[in-house]
Amino acid sequence: MENPTPERIVLAKIGLDGHDRGVKVVARGLRDAGFHVIYAGMWQSPEAVVRAVADEDADWLGLSLLSGAHRTLVPRVLELLQSAGLGDVRVLVGGIIPEQDVAELKQLGVAEVFGPGTTIEAIGQFLHARPARSADPHKAGAPEGDRHRLSRLISAAARGETEAWKPDASAREHARARVIAVTGGGGVGKSTLIGQLIEVIREAGRSVAVLACDPRSPITGGALLGDRIRMPSTPDD
Repeated sequence: MENPTPERIVLAKIGLDGHDRGVKVVARGLRDAGFHVIYAGMWQSPEAVVRAVADEDADWLGLSLLSGAHRTLVPRVLELLQSAGLGDVRVLVGGIIPEQDVAELKQLGVAEVFGPGTTIEAIGQFLHARPARSADPHKAGAPEGDRHRLSRLISAAARGETEAWKPDASAREHARARVIAVTGGGGVGKSTLIGQLIEVIREAGRSVAVLACDPRSPITGGALLGDRIRMPSTPDD
């Protein structure tokens, strides 16, 4: 029976590393192994990666580095995860990592380092063998309006935990939200339109949230969320 709420893993290339063939192979392999994969794309900053982890309520973060910058960029990502209250997200590192640096990365908090030649099966087995993160949508320390709290509530809804979403009476009375649904075939300009809408709405002094969901597909499985890569970066608030 298919797991309705598979574990989520954000995969990203940080820094000035443009070699993405390997991470794309891993993304598709983990997707086929039953994971919900979000590929954040190339040339990501540590800040953007941590923001993606929060937005996607990810259980895992996989960083691909072939540039030799792992001793600079990985510690920064770990630091930002801690400061964002995401210290329970497990971090994997893959790519060209010298053997003498592996112990240092693990000491910093990296769960595992996968080098060249590691099979998709080995990565999947490692992930499946680890216990799941806490699924509490009201995690301590996450105030109202916090973007990670919102992502956890969305995860709760996906699990069918409707009680987590029920607003109190005062919230229902003052609700003024409007919902716009955007859909269409590939390449019609959905991401461009949404990006422009975000700018216009924020210029009007209003808040906006974008919930992006790829439809189920026999090819992609609806798990790679390509629109995230194409939409312009949005503010933290």
